Amino acid sequence: MIITENLILDEDDFLASEIQSSFLYDDIKTIRFEAEKITGDADEITRMKDDIQYFFDHIESIEKLILSYTKKYYREKILPKKDQYKSTFSITLHEHPGDENLMAMLSLNCIYVDLEKSAESSLGFSFNCDWDPEHGVGIKLISENECNVGGADIAF
Repeated sequence: MIITENLILDEDDFLASEIQSSFLYDDIKTIRFEAEKITGDADEITRMKDDIQYFFDHIESIEKLILSYTKKYYREKILPKKDQYKSTFSITLHEHPGDENLMAMLSLNCIYVDLEKSAESSLGFSFNCDWDPEHGVGIKLISENECNVGGADIAF
């Protein structure tokens, strides 16, 4: 997929783009990208375009990275509190969900682009999730081989 600048919308204080694609076991759906404007100059549109292009050029490795780190997060941070999730949210968590089942617990809201960072560390992912329907989960790329997973605020 080739991303062009005409796919970037200038919406007051931020830039946005909506592109049809599949991601993390989802069928094709609209993926929303957003970036907060810093200076408002034309270079920001080019930067946004380049960062979205980076995402699509590396989508398979990004999916693997997100899946690996999300499994670890789920196993280490979520499962130990499964009784609390059951009593608070009436949610039964699976002890050993497969990749597809784990990703079925997530629904992508938005991919945030930090225009002040390099492409490989500029992307943050905001998801609704079954285990925290109020706040969701956030994932932020740190590099091509590492990301942070946590509350929704991590995505920014």
